[in-house]
Amino acid sequence: MDLADLVAVDKETLRIIRRGKGFTQAQLAVAAGIGVRSYQSIESGETLNPGIQTMGRICDALGIKLMQILWETEPDDVMRDD
Repeated sequence: MDLADLVAVDKETLRIIRRGKGFTQAQLAVAAGIGVRSYQSIESGETLNPGIQTMGRICDALGIKLMQILWETEPDDVMRDD
């Protein structure tokens, strides 16, 4: 089993965080260095198991930790600046 097979994204949390950080889908895709359509398919749930490297790039662009969107997390907890 490849590690990429283990990446399951909480798409609703991802969408809420993206909007809360002020990104459009296109802006976040560019910031993460991935295609806009690729990002859209991750957020929509069309891509069920995106690669861990791709998700790491998205999280870096959002300024969050990968684990914050892989598990069920309250979006407000992620948005807080501790």
